[in-house]
Amino acid sequence: MKRKYILLMGLLSFLLLISCDRSNIILPNTLLESFIDNDWRQDATERFLGTSDTFFEDYEIYFQKGVRVKYSEVAEIDKNGWKGYNFSRTGVVENLVFDRRCVEEVFPGIHMDSRKAEVERLWGTPMFFSDEQKVFGYKTNDFYVFFIGKDTIEEISVYPNYINYPPDLISEVIDACKNRKYSPELAIELINLFESVWHDYNYSYAILEKAKYSDRGNSIGLAYYARGVLLSYKKEEDERSALLQIYKNYGQNMPEAYATFMDTEGRKLIEYISNEDLIFEQEKLRMKKESKLKERIKAEGVVSPDGRRTLIDNLVNTGIDVVYLNGEQPNYCIETSPLQSGAGHWLSDRYILYIFGKGEVYVYNLLENKKKRIETSFSQIGSVGDGYIKLMLNYAEPEELVIQYNFNQEGSIFFSNEDGNPLENEGVWQNGQLMNRESNSI
Repeated sequence: MKRKYILLMGLLSFLLLISCDRSNIILPNTLLESFIDNDWRQDATERFLGTSDTFFEDYEIYFQKGVRVKYSEVAEIDKNGWKGYNFSRTGVVENLVFDRRCVEEVFPGIHMDSRKAEVERLWGTPMFFSDEQKVFGYKTNDFYVFFIGKDTIEEISVYPNYINYPPDLISEVIDACKNRKYSPELAIELINLFESVWHDYNYSYAILEKAKYSDRGNSIGLAYYARGVLLSYKKEEDERSALLQIYKNYGQNMPEAYATFMDTEGRKLIEYISNEDLIFEQEKLRMKKESKLKERIKAEGVVSPDGRRTLIDNLVNTGIDVVYLNGEQPNYCIETSPLQSGAGHWLSDRYILYIFGKGEVYVYNLLENKKKRIETSFSQIGSVGDGYIKLMLNYAEPEELVIQYNFNQEGSIFFSNEDGNPLENEGVWQNGQLMNRESNSI
């Protein structure tokens, strides 16, 4: 009898999986249910999660709830006419990540302490897996879900699965490519065609360097990971792949006759890649990015005196990342300047020293989120010791300036010159700026 019961449960799990019916999978999770019912809009986030604790590495962080949310972006045209260097959020969720702080069941019978075997018992054989990155996943009518962890689940990552594909879109793309050459003009024409249908495009940092398209570089590109579309133009012949790549997760069948479509000179314009899903590629890219950040923190991080936090230069946004090494508090990014140099120096567990702009020297109060200028013209921090800061000018005849600092009983910092007198160029404390999704740009 027990054997029959096990076989029956296995059969039910298999039928549940192949049905891809969200009513069988999601059930009582109000957050995911709300996202689906509201087309993955931001108001569902605010209704169930409230205001985020901070913004870090492109994600809104809801620290106590164990949830991170990433929104898709729209490229803006700046005053010089460049497109793809500044972005605004669309309010549509691109990715939702649950971590070990999430105490609720993410899916019926599945929580952050579940084991891989339990998930497979409920959902069947994974549709996606990577032993190297310790991830496996499934696709339903409404979403993709990936489980990260070797034996026990450490993260659960969810992406929308879109099904609104205009029936004639591929035919229009093929018509636009007939009797055409591989060219930037055709690339931009196809970009405009896709944008007229969908506005929720996203980017691959590795392939497109978070730039939609640019005459400054060697590439023009557009990516819809959730829809299985990747367009990439390369000026250099040896770097080129097909101009337009359609992947397995594109929501309609690709006409077999156009699975590989060549231009008038025998170069690939369209290629159908039937064995890869761009959502899964995006998830692996997300995990790889997080692994690289951990490597950078270990190799380059400047650790605080108490050993709890480290500073690291943010390579995408113009700021300094403040990372809690034991995960006790949410990480965040201090917005500084496009010309900010280096990850900063700790003066105490509360204060960090950094260069702002073309050579202004600032101190940041992490406890109160305030900053103050202490010098205006020195472009390099030479060394920092107990009670002194040595600044250097990068000129042919180096000039050195020593600033002294000390703390009162409350831990507040005070500065003076070598003679103990007030600094000539010291400013006043002003509100600092934490990086948020509105200020996110490159």
